[in-house]
Amino acid sequence: MSLMTDAERGILLGTTTPEGRTQVFKNNVGTIDRILRAAIGIAALAASFMLPDATWRWWLLIGLVPLGTALLGTCPIYTVFGLSTCPIKRT
Repeated sequence: MSLMTDAERGILLGTTTPEGRTQVFKNNVGTIDRILRAAIGIAALAASFMLPDATWRWWLLIGLVPLGTALLGTCPIYTVFGLSTCPIKRT
């Protein structure tokens, strides 16, 4: 994990990439992190459907959060703390 500066975090909406595109969220979730988040999210959602009689199964819908962050490639908590599991780009 690497610490990022405010400019690298892209906290302000509408930051511009070197290619000239507007980027709303900065990617801060690496490949392995994304795979783990997707697996955990899918497992939690599958468990919520496989346990229809459990009164606590609604808590398993929290699996939408790691699945969503895996699909988007950005984690709001990582942004707040300035963390990133993406590989460092070397110039």
